[in-house]
Amino acid sequence: MDSAAAAEGDAHGRKVRSLPGRVLVVRRGFGGRDKFRYQSLVAALAGEAEVHMEPEYHEDPAEDIALHKALLREFQPDLLVAMSSGATVVSALTDPELGLERYSGAVWMISAIKPNRLLRHAVHLPILFSHAYEDGLPIVEQMLPELSRAVLVGFDGDHGAAALLDGPGAAARVLDLVQQTMALCHAAPRAVQVATPSLFVGLPPRVD
Repeated sequence: MDSAAAAEGDAHGRKVRSLPGRVLVVRRGFGGRDKFRYQSLVAALAGEAEVHMEPEYHEDPAEDIALHKALLREFQPDLLVAMSSGATVVSALTDPELGLERYSGAVWMISAIKPNRLLRHAVHLPILFSHAYEDGLPIVEQMLPELSRAVLVGFDGDHGAAALLDGPGAAARVLDLVQQTMALCHAAPRAVQVATPSLFVGLPPRVD
């Protein structure tokens, strides 16, 4: 795909990129650079975007988060891609307490573990959730009314997302989902529904 094809008009007729220029992939939960997930992403965006993922895995979440904060400053990505336990890093990078260093761009979140952790910071974040039908998809679906610019795209298979990111047509599927994610940056936010906490939350269990 050439650069002309990577641009489209917004609601005002202005040209906006439908593909990112720089993509930062969170290593935690994603697998190494030699795995099919990263390879499919690189293949899909060849010639369109610079894709970066740290080669080493950091066991300590705090160390991993600190590293990615530095990468945000240095790499300045247009798109953040994460999978599984990488949701921990995404949540930390989008924390409003970071001020101007907070990431507020597009996020493609695949097979998120404990996706509700993103509710704290992602209310107005342009985020596309890719989640397997057999991997607790209803949990993510229930979150959507509380997020103004999030969408959910389900896929067949399991948590590992091989059916989505591997095999014939993987690059085309990845390209389509990246374009959908970037389109959220220019979409009008929806009104959010704030969940009302139960009066019984936090009460000790009844003992008969």
